[in-house]
Amino acid sequence: MNLTQSSLAEFAGDLAARTPVPGGGGASAYAGALAASLASMAAAFTRPKDESVSDDVLDSIVERSRVLSAELVELVEKDAEAYLALSRAFGMSRDDASRAVSVDEACREAADVPLRVMRTAAKVVELVEGLEGVCKRMLLSDVGVAGSLAACALDSASLSVLANTVSAADAEWARAAERECDELLCEFAPRGRAAFERVSARMRRSA
Repeated sequence: MNLTQSSLAEFAGDLAARTPVPGGGGASAYAGALAASLASMAAAFTRPKDESVSDDVLDSIVERSRVLSAELVELVEKDAEAYLALSRAFGMSRDDASRAVSVDEACREAADVPLRVMRTAAKVVELVEGLEGVCKRMLLSDVGVAGSLAACALDSASLSVLANTVSAADAEWARAAERECDELLCEFAPRGRAAFERVSARMRRSA
């Protein structure tokens, strides 16, 4: 696969096509990457309003955001690879003694990728929260969109986790994966949406 080298129009077309990948998992990772990139841009264009915020703080947010964005872009590709591997495992003959192990291993990998998306998107939410109080007013909308997209990445990636844990043979592992999924979803998705709501309130003429 070479999804990350596609243009935006090509990626959208690939999503719309009757092909196995990319799908919801890749879209989730891409949403997270966009959130991180917006956070990086907002920090890069911001200068401290007062001495309580240093350039070092903003430079750190820029660098961390870029790293997170790159990780999430890579996960677009990883998600496609994991899904194709899972499809191959399910396509094995039921008479093949190695099928059950292959399916279980593929389910684990296919669930692990969206879990990684969620962990990374959670870090993006934290960066967004740090930016709210220091970015220039003209950049507030970008910060709010970053919060919304990060929450979206968490919401949608959680579905990819659940789509794969349900087929895993190891029930204990599946429960642990779902537990981590729920913890990330319950803590960080609301925080991303709350950041969006705070930004929206501050931007209104009545604010």
